[in-house]
Amino acid sequence: RCTGYRPIIDACKSFATDVDLEDLGLNSFWKKGIDHADVGKLPGYSSGAVCTFPEFLKAEIEGQTNGVSAATYDGWCRPKSIQELRNLFDSNWFDENSVKIVASNTGAGVYKDQDLYEKYIDIKGIPELSVINRSNKGVEIGAAVSISKAIEVFSDGTPVFRKIAGHLSKVASPFIRNTATIGGNVIMSQRLPFASDIVTVLLAVGSTVTIQTASKMLCLTLEEFLEQPPCDAKTILLTIFVPDWGSDSVIFETSRAAPRPFGNAVSYVNSAFLARTSGDAASGELLIEDICLAFGAYGVDHATRARKVEEFLKGKPASAPVILEAVQLLKDVISPSEGTTHPEYRVSLAVSFLFSFLSSLSSNLNEPAKSIAPNGSCAKSSPEKHDEVASDGLPIRSRQELVFNDEYEPVGKPITKAGAELQASGILLNSYFSI
Repeated sequence: RCTGYRPIIDACKSFATDVDLEDLGLNSFWKKGIDHADVGKLPGYSSGAVCTFPEFLKAEIEGQTNGVSAATYDGWCRPKSIQELRNLFDSNWFDENSVKIVASNTGAGVYKDQDLYEKYIDIKGIPELSVINRSNKGVEIGAAVSISKAIEVFSDGTPVFRKIAGHLSKVASPFIRNTATIGGNVIMSQRLPFASDIVTVLLAVGSTVTIQTASKMLCLTLEEFLEQPPCDAKTILLTIFVPDWGSDSVIFETSRAAPRPFGNAVSYVNSAFLARTSGDAASGELLIEDICLAFGAYGVDHATRARKVEEFLKGKPASAPVILEAVQLLKDVISPSEGTTHPEYRVSLAVSFLFSFLSSLSSNLNEPAKSIAPNGSCAKSSPEKHDEVASDGLPIRSRQELVFNDEYEPVGKPITKAGAELQASGILLNSYFSI
């Protein structure tokens, strides 16, 4: 195949005791059948010797690398600790413009044109970046932990953690999730306009990050980290802490809209909502004590929180007038940048996600009764059979009524296809064979 079958099989055959020199391509000094064969030019073989890397392959590699300095040829470094990584930063070998810090480097598939580096530093061998610590306060995950491993950690936890795991399982493909890291996804979202589902979900649950700069170690909220100027090459993301929301009064939901709803596609809009509620004894409704509304991938550099909508909803019940006002505020908050494809569609998706979430908190917004009727038929029902919606006259919901008449009859009525009974019974098929 295009990956190069011949060099691989030649290298394997060179270790065999009964190697076929013609097939291996080593007998290139004389043609088959010539009497004067210079056997001394061939590599020797000893059955008692220890198998080593073939000398002719070593000579070929050395010939290809002659004239190349060690500094440019050795393009990969793999530090074993944070201190070794800091020493690399301080050495003359490190150059911000030509060195890239990677764990799996799956981001090169997204930003191919920007992946122009000569040297790489692999940080997967640093133990501090692969830690997973559980406590009563939450879960701390190292930046080099894979997305699949994070899904396993969150799956064995509280309902909020399980919701996070369910959303993360729709990110990319299984191969990418097994390889890509949580920290790489977050740091790429901070430096580049990357449409990340992971950052949106972590932002909604109040996550914090620990970073190592050139001079000190900082602990920031994820929102503060995203709003900072793009990190330089010497800033290292160490860990991500996700707090535990184990209270029964906490409601958490995530949503995403993508070409393929079950994953492996970049979302048009993603959202994550977390609300702390309490019951109002007077009205019997749920009061929103605190709420976090995070949106991402709608045409901005990184995921953001709808602060104006959050401040408006705090301390209010999820009633129809409140929901309507929140939806109108969100339309002003969600503003895709210039050049974003389908901006109106993305805004409508964000509005629908918020409406669905707030509607689930309200006890007055009842679904209208659905009449069961065959597909394509017109079920006659009186308006009295529908449940009334307590919307206080606001246009929260609507219903379409279809009026049929006989002006264009029989257009619009179901008609049996000619020959359908014969085709279904098989008679028509048998008649074809008889012909």
